[in-house]
Amino acid sequence: MGRKSNGRKKIDMVKIQNERNLQASFSRRHAGLFKKASELCTLSGAEVALVGFSLGNKVYSFGHPYMDLVMENALTGTTTQMDNATEANMNLLVQVGENLSKKPVSKENPETNEEALKK
Repeated sequence: MGRKSNGRKKIDMVKIQNERNLQASFSRRHAGLFKKASELCTLSGAEVALVGFSLGNKVYSFGHPYMDLVMENALTGTTTQMDNATEANMNLLVQVGENLSKKPVSKENPETNEEALKK
């Protein structure tokens, strides 16, 4: 009969004292963190900058669309073409929502979605 595993265990959120385990955990987790940042950019179009320093003073960075642009925008407060496109998309979504609220709920119920929501 094979070994029984305890499965994934919940770990306490306290600093790891063993330096070797600390480095191993950083190596494992920083890759996951950067992957999540990449997914956030892909799914939402967000601009993200992420910098991490290992115990060995190695620098790990991620930036989308690229690090310099995101940092410059954050420090100066300027907007990019992506910001302008997002604003245009939001305005379009608002118009679509307004048009949908004026349509009837169904063929059987002639009241508009707006009137139905007020109830």
